[in-house]
Amino acid sequence: MISYHAPYDTLGSQCDPSYTLQGGANGDQPQTLDLVAAGPLVAQGYTVAIPDYEGLQEHWTIGKESAYAALDSVRASEQVLNMPKSTPVGLMGYSGGSVPTGFAADLAPTYAPELRIVGAAAGGVLVDPAHNLGYINGSTLWSSVIPALMYSYNETYNLNIGQYLSPQGVTDVGQVAGQCLTEFLGTPANLEDSQLLQPQWPSLLSIPALIDPLNENIMGASGVPRTPVFLGVGNTDPESGNPPRAGDGIMLVDDVAGLATQYCKEHVQTQFKIYPKLNHFQAFVPWTVDANAFINARFAGRSAVYCKGIPQGVPLTPLPAIK
Repeated sequence: MISYHAPYDTLGSQCDPSYTLQGGANGDQPQTLDLVAAGPLVAQGYTVAIPDYEGLQEHWTIGKESAYAALDSVRASEQVLNMPKSTPVGLMGYSGGSVPTGFAADLAPTYAPELRIVGAAAGGVLVDPAHNLGYINGSTLWSSVIPALMYSYNETYNLNIGQYLSPQGVTDVGQVAGQCLTEFLGTPANLEDSQLLQPQWPSLLSIPALIDPLNENIMGASGVPRTPVFLGVGNTDPESGNPPRAGDGIMLVDDVAGLATQYCKEHVQTQFKIYPKLNHFQAFVPWTVDANAFINARFAGRSAVYCKGIPQGVPLTPLPAIK
């Protein structure tokens, strides 16, 4: 079985895969991407589970919650289909789907130790949300996701975020409620998080109540995978550094490399690949091909080279508390 985690990136149930895969979205992007990635897996004979891992409340990019949902869906699928507990399971997801994939790999040894997970492939990986905020802040395209992320964190952690918002913030955060990525991506452009906040809050990272939630969603901080992992990310930027600057427009090369380096230090069998000159959208197809090959090899029990030639990246250090 493969648990495929669709990049459905939504604050509304109309983009849940359980709806779009039945034609509910009439061919919207999430359904198309699902078929590109999951279709070949089905054709190869795999049983493919595609969960609504954001849950009923659509808690987008929330690591532990989405991982629990993904792992529970594997349990449920095995039970409904009368599959033995020895059934090998692969985890696979890109972009928003990298969150349940990575966190499920981290948490499976403690949350679902009975599952026989043989490999996890994550691409366009969201590793450290605080780093991503600095990367996309003011960008032409991806800064538009900031209000949606604020909405999701507020709904998940009960932050009472309205007390921090400027008039523009009230408007921008309020209008994304119930929307999918395809509706809010790109509008507004060149957005800075400071525009959404009252003057006494110069950045989202200056709000004390946000620090713990952001730290909780750093991939690799919740556990250590016991399965081989493949991580991939595009790179359209010319340089790496500290703070990290190179990435695919939204995800950071140095963060993903840093996670791979951390996993290797923790003795996790890890492969890492950069897709040069490809942005977040463009890297999806070549990553899917590589992820498919990686998962196939894990199911076949073939040997592989791990933890070789991986750039160090940056450490995934939690934000300090604000007193």
